[in-house]
Amino acid sequence: MIAALALLLAAAPPPPQMNWYWLQTYQATEQVKPSNAGAAFLAYSFFLGGTNPVVARPRRAPLVLPPNTYRMAVVRIDHNEAKFNAAQRDELARRIAEVPALTRTQALQIDFDAPESAWPFYKALVGDVRRAIGPDIFLSITALASWCGANSWMSGLPVDEIVPMFFRMGRQKIEPPLAFPACQSSAGVSVDEPSVRLPASVKRVYTFQRNSVR
Repeated sequence: MIAALALLLAAAPPPPQMNWYWLQTYQATEQVKPSNAGAAFLAYSFFLGGTNPVVARPRRAPLVLPPNTYRMAVVRIDHNEAKFNAAQRDELARRIAEVPALTRTQALQIDFDAPESAWPFYKALVGDVRRAIGPDIFLSITALASWCGANSWMSGLPVDEIVPMFFRMGRQKIEPPLAFPACQSSAGVSVDEPSVRLPASVKRVYTFQRNSVR
């Protein structure tokens, strides 16, 4: 009975193909054509600076999706000289946990860049968000490919998915498959860069669209 209840409460996973819709370079409404792909759209950007309170910026360009499209709200975290303190973590976790209800989505993705010194902050933050949203919201995070080594700092994170990003890596040439098992089932790519040969273990691909900027 407990196992059956857990299955009923588990979050519905995204489809195999997800399209990322980030901050647009224009303000006009974007009309997405019907397809089997889901939509992972930037809903909010959050900024951390010093010890200041969190600054929230909502998506600035309208996005119209076909009915029945799988919808994932993406939140982006930026920082500049942030102290990554407990007050910022508490406020950020609360604001992020509110996003699925605000956007009426069944999935949430957190996108961030983290210096090594901030890894404990982000591990705790992801745990806070998971506890706040519960198991019925699919929780995804993006990751730099360089974080996906055998002894990854992301080990033990209470997420449904980790999406390593294989684009804009500069001189880094990190190719899949990656050593960390949790980084082997999903991948992020861009239509603006040369295609990456993905292994059979990758079951879900997130693709940046041409008119998006990140």
